This record gives sequence, structure tokens and C-alpha cells, in this order.
Amino acid sequence: MRSSIACVLGLCAILSAAGPARAQEYTVAAELALTGTYAWVGVPSREGLAIGLDEVNNSGILGAGKIKLVLEDTGSDKAQAISLINRFQGREDVLMVLGPSSSSEGVAIGPVANDVKIPLLTTTAVSEAINKSGIWAFKTPASPSVIIGEVAKYAVDKLRIKSAAVVFGRDNDGQVGQKNVALEYFKSHGVKIVAEESVLTTDTDFLALLTKIISLDPEAVFLALTAEQAASLIIQARQGGIDPKVRFIGVPNMGAEQFIVIGGKAVEGSVFVADYFPGMQTPENQRFVAAYRSRYNRLPDNGAALGYTAIQIAATAIKAAGPHPTRESVRAALSRIKGLRVILGTGQFSFDENRGAHYGGVILTVKNGKIVTAE
Repeated sequence: MRSSIACVLGLCAILSAAGPARAQEYTVAAELALTGTYAWVGVPSREGLAIGLDEVNNSGILGAGKIKLVLEDTGSDKAQAISLINRFQGREDVLMVLGPSSSSEGVAIGPVANDVKIPLLTTTAVSEAINKSGIWAFKTPASPSVIIGEVAKYAVDKLRIKSAAVVFGRDNDGQVGQKNVALEYFKSHGVKIVAEESVLTTDTDFLALLTKIISLDPEAVFLALTAEQAASLIIQARQGGIDPKVRFIGVPNMGAEQFIVIGGKAVEGSVFVADYFPGMQTPENQRFVAAYRSRYNRLPDNGAALGYTAIQIAATAIKAAGPHPTRESVRAALSRIKGLRVILGTGQFSFDENRGAHYGGVILTVKNGKIVTAE
């Protein structure tokens, strides 16, 4: 009897040892602007991140492991963004931080990430100052110097503009960088800059600024603004009597849903460069669009695609960091990412030596109330 009991206990022990190991949990923190000035991009990026998280955790890319996401709202506030990354750094289980949503927040926390040595991967913040702040800071979106030149080139080569006014957000480092790239390209290709005007990201009344621009009769107006501001400015320009032939040209922010919703018919014909186009016919993108529409009942925008891509990049780095990833091994794995299949741009993502993103942009326009590829 004792022998039988011993055998049974021994068999149970063997079966227990041979059973499936407990899934390892990899904690990733995210700080996004879910309220405040930058919620227009923070909320869609959170939605894309949620779709990507489900896909990663169900795909087996991490074996039996799963990513656990800890999400906090920055409130679009730099001080809160700094406070959050310091809080995440104090949690030993957090391998890396995703976010923030805006360049103003990103420029503030990039140096902090390097000081405390925690990998930072921005979701939608674009300023080159972030990734150039040190070896611990990376960006999902391409830098202005990489992507904005493409829409400036389109304006010169395809639209054949000869004069332009430029309007940008002076309190947003990313928008300042976007404006600088466009200005440099236009000037070097013979485009006359009739006005260079700046606004604050909280401004809503552009009538005085537009009165000046309209009087200067530019062929195009380049906008480095938030989606909501760009739409509002174009509406006010139409109401102010701007020549219907004037082309509005802009940055990836104009790919956000709010640009179409707010702008309506006024934004017809606007041209902008984007990180993402939902109509891209790749299996990866079709899978993402189907999942996104099923959950949110609308098409994903630029911010959603960047959030989705950010969690894919994070999972790729964690996997490459080995069976027991650390912050240092994740940072090193991020720096080695080359040719990752993504839904952005031309479909291949790589980090350069300065941790900036490369994937190519797409030129889009608004036609019949929809965003389509520009001819």
C-alpha cells in the first residue's frame, strides 16, 4: 500500500514537473496624453496599442510569455510626464516605457530616461531631440528631417508651387522641426516664402494671422499644427475669402480623424505626408484594420498605427533580449532592429545609428471627404 502511494505521489510529481511552465510576464509601461491638448493623438495611439497588445499576446511571439501593460495619463503635461517616467523607473519589473504623445513631453523626458537608464520608445512624439538625447531614447515615428521633405518635394514637383506661407506651433519642438525642414526645402528649390507665422498649441482664433497671409497671395500654405488646429485654420481661411486655388499642405497630424471630422468640406484637396495609410493592401495592415474596425467601429488613423507599431517593436526587442530580459538587454535589442515588417510607410522599419526611425512616408490627400493616396 505504501509502495503504491509512493508511486502515485512520484507520478504526480513527474507529471507536475512535465506540465506547462507558468507564463512569464513582461511589464511594459506607457504614458500617453489621454486628456488635454494632445489627447487627439494620445487616445488613438492607446487604441492601436491595445490592438497590438492583444495580437502580441495571442501570437506566441514571446513563447508562453505575455506583455503586461501599465498605462498612465500624462494629461498632456510635461511635469506629469517627467513624474511618470521617474515612477516607472522605480518599479523593478518595468522593462521599458512607451510614450509620450507629444514632442514637448518627449523632449522633457528623453534626458530623464537616459539619466535613470530605462528604455524609452515614443509612440507619436517626433522631435529628433528625443532620440538624440542619449542611447536610451528611441522613437516610433520618423523624424521631421526624414519624412517632411517628401511632402515638400511633392508640393514643388507635382503641385508646382512658387510661393508659400508657413504656419507652425512655436511651443512644440516637433512642429518647429517640421517647419524648419519644409522651409529649407522650399527655399532651396526656389519657392518664395511670403510669411512665416507661429501660434501656440492652445490658439483657436487665426483671423488676424490669416488676414495677413491672404493679403500676400501665396500659392500654398504649409501647416505644422495639430489636427484640430489645422482644420480650424483652413475653415477660417475659407471663411476669410482665401483664393480657392491655394493649396494647404501639411504634416502627419493631418492624417488624424479629427482633421476630417472638424474640417469637413473645407479641407478638401489638402495634401499631407503620413506615416500610415489605412488603405494599404498588405496582410499585416488588413489584419490591423479589421481588428481596429471590429473594436472601435471606424478606420484607424496615423496615431493608432503608430501605437500599434510601438508595441510590436517592444515585443520584438523583448524577444531578442533573451530568456531573462533586462532594461540593458532590451535597449541593446532595440538598437539592432532592422527591416522589421510593419504597417507604416513602405512596410519596413529600421532604427538608424541615432535611434531614429526609418520606414518611408506616403503622400495623401482629402478627396470627397475621404483620405486617399495623392496622385
